[in-house]
Amino acid sequence: MGLTPDAQIGQPAPEAVATVRRLLCAYADTLAVIDSLPLVPMVATGWHWRSRTSVPIRLPRVSWMLRSLMLWHIDRVLAGAEQRFHQRSALGIAGAGEADALGAVAEFRASLPARSRALRVGVLALAALVVAQLLVRLMPRHLAVDTRLPTAAATNQLFDSTLGALQLTANSVGSAVDLLFKASPAVLAGAVVLLIVSLYLILRPVASAFRLKRLLLNLYPEADTRWCNTPASWSMSRSAGVYRLEQETFEMLKAGVPVEPPLDLLVSLPIPIIGVAWLVGLVAVANAQTVGSEVRGAVIALVICGAPAAARLAWLAAVWRARHGDPRSAWLFTEEVIVPWGSKPVRCRAPALIGWVSLLVPLGYLISSLFSRS
Repeated sequence: MGLTPDAQIGQPAPEAVATVRRLLCAYADTLAVIDSLPLVPMVATGWHWRSRTSVPIRLPRVSWMLRSLMLWHIDRVLAGAEQRFHQRSALGIAGAGEADALGAVAEFRASLPARSRALRVGVLALAALVVAQLLVRLMPRHLAVDTRLPTAAATNQLFDSTLGALQLTANSVGSAVDLLFKASPAVLAGAVVLLIVSLYLILRPVASAFRLKRLLLNLYPEADTRWCNTPASWSMSRSAGVYRLEQETFEMLKAGVPVEPPLDLLVSLPIPIIGVAWLVGLVAVANAQTVGSEVRGAVIALVICGAPAAARLAWLAAVWRARHGDPRSAWLFTEEVIVPWGSKPVRCRAPALIGWVSLLVPLGYLISSLFSRS
């Protein structure tokens, strides 16, 4: 399948019109692929993918908000292109055919269904508050935390007042602001942590759809036949297919492509940070009972947990740079090499990953020994 610009009919289209039409055809084809996807698509995983490219191991992937994410992506890029066309026209540097290209971009944007971003952000904030309030009420029951603790009670009261402020009455807004300024640092810190956890729980399925969106854009023009046999992790550090057409369009306009918000990377960011903070607290408490020094326990925990957290953060940063055209990091990504004694390429795994995995056993033994002495 695929749409082709009708540049062959009549006179050849100018370069600007041809470049823009290639991008618009790519967007239309990708939206058609999304419409043909099942409700729960079975997407390939990275397990044994290199050796089973034709029949990979597939798992269901959440596609909730996939079409909305694609429409927001298209609208953001085309809005940037439209703005650049207007700037070049106002400065008198527009080339041949740019007026027709601008008309095509504006017409394609007008054909897209409306998506209220402000409404969805508001619903997301409200859902985060509701989930955080549920967490603060469920945590004492399942984690054996006393509900009469002042921190838990104050945090619950803070969320109650914030939700009550949505009524937009003078009393509700005033009480919420008053509680916010009177809350202790421990209550505010607990509220922030709960909000981060609730946002992660809500955005995790959206991040899955975001990676599926990147996979479809990277696989163009073969997305309709290859999306079920290519893992989403393959496209995380690449910008090919439609991304390359976007780059060509904005190079013609002497401008940069609008930055794509790295939703999947931002959702993955709190995992190493919160995990390290939690392990630091556990090891610090265990070491304080035996050695009597919480500072020493915190230092030991940082040394133990800092390596995997630093590797994770470095990997996220490398993925972000690779998406913008920088070379893929050989220290963090696996590559394929050709060896003279084999007929198939051999996967060369990242040294940082091998070093981290090799330290799991001794680090686990050290942590268990610290707790066994308590």
